[in-house]
Amino acid sequence: MHLPIDDMSSEHFSKLFELFTEAMKNNRMPIGFGTPEDIEAGLELLILIKRRNSVIMEALHQSGALTEKETSDRLSPYEKSIQTIVKNDMIEKITNPEKKKQKWMNNKFLTFLSNVLPDGDYPSTKSAKGLYDKHKNVYANRLARMRRSPKVAVLSEKYPDIDVQKALTIGILSDKLDTTVDDLHFLDSLITILCRK
Repeated sequence: MHLPIDDMSSEHFSKLFELFTEAMKNNRMPIGFGTPEDIEAGLELLILIKRRNSVIMEALHQSGALTEKETSDRLSPYEKSIQTIVKNDMIEKITNPEKKKQKWMNNKFLTFLSNVLPDGDYPSTKSAKGLYDKHKNVYANRLARMRRSPKVAVLSEKYPDIDVQKALTIGILSDKLDTTVDDLHFLDSLITILCRK
């Protein structure tokens, strides 16, 4: 069963507390949930998971209870927004290298992020910067692997007048291409068509 914690609002948690308290009074709650404090602690844990608390998420990873794929598939709206900003910044750097990058950590950015956070929880500059750096490193490592790929090297040699790596970088950052055989074959066909006179 998948519990969509990210989609739960404060009203959901209030209702859960009410239902769990009623079940506790009727001796229907599991052992270990015998007081209102126990119920509050359980709900607080769910809220921390919903907010992607770094300590809780790290513990879940280390215990093996949560895999990297599950985490990436279920990013919070807050983290998805930062991930999108990272991708757009990296694409902008490639498409407009002469443009000076504006300082992204400003009040407008933080206001934008606060709109996607639940329950009026405002992001701190430190947490936003940490997530920004995390996703930037993930993409940087992925792109470094792409540049070392022998298949990409073969394609680059085939088209010496075209920056295949930059084209593939934009495709990867836009979630349109990867270094799979099918994707590289598609890119090869596309370049062939575009190079025809």
